[in-house]
Amino acid sequence: MPAHEIAAAYDAIAADYDGLIRDDEWIRREVWAHYAEVFRPGQLVLDVSCGTGIDSVFLACRGVRVVASDISAGMLRQLRRKLGREPFAGRVSTCVADSAELAGFRPGAFDGIVSGFAGISTLPDLSRFASGAARLLRPGGRMLLHLLGRFSLWEWLGHLANRRWSDAARLRRNAERSFAVAGHALRHYPHLPCEAYRRYFAPGFALRRSYSLGALRPPTGVRLIPPRVAVGLGWLEARLRSRRPVLDWGRYFVLDLERRDDAGGGGFA
Repeated sequence: MPAHEIAAAYDAIAADYDGLIRDDEWIRREVWAHYAEVFRPGQLVLDVSCGTGIDSVFLACRGVRVVASDISAGMLRQLRRKLGREPFAGRVSTCVADSAELAGFRPGAFDGIVSGFAGISTLPDLSRFASGAARLLRPGGRMLLHLLGRFSLWEWLGHLANRRWSDAARLRRNAERSFAVAGHALRHYPHLPCEAYRRYFAPGFALRRSYSLGALRPPTGVRLIPPRVAVGLGWLEARLRSRRPVLDWGRYFVLDLERRDDAGGGGFA
């Protein structure tokens, strides 16, 4: 899909974006806890497809310096409004950039790279992104990516409940999905965690950690699950989310990658 169409779609919803994703705040909190473990005050982190800068603000509040990039100028305007006169505003700079193009930054300039809420899942091929990210990160730098999962257990159960047998059968094979954003049908390209790492990131990165989000914990819109059961499923997910098959069942998944120079490194068991 042309970059200008993606930019136009997100420009159109920029003012309302934070409200649209409010139901997934628990996912954001999980990712933030991970950021807090990895990044330290004074480090420089590139936030790719930053949206309205929710993650950038979190990092800046913790003393991390952030370059917030997004293809949507409207999203970045929302971020600058948030920063306003905040005491940490000087730690955040913004840049309109396509996530597929990371050529405008100095090699080895960053201690970390993050990308949240499947921002780079609009890329049909992550090879250029992976090589560009490896160039920008110093050796030992960390990259935390939040990506769209190929197979969602809750979506599969929904298909079964509504007797959409063929949709349930091909869910794991769907390499392309379309989601409506401001009247635009935006194509997304979901992956399984092991597939994404081995296909795109293994040459330049060691895998430190991977886990699913929304695998067992039900989506907010599922009303048939009693709250106490939902809490129990969330507790179980937190303990099993890095193990198969739960790793492959999430609506999203996270890859925690470490930049390395050698051709070896960690991977999936």
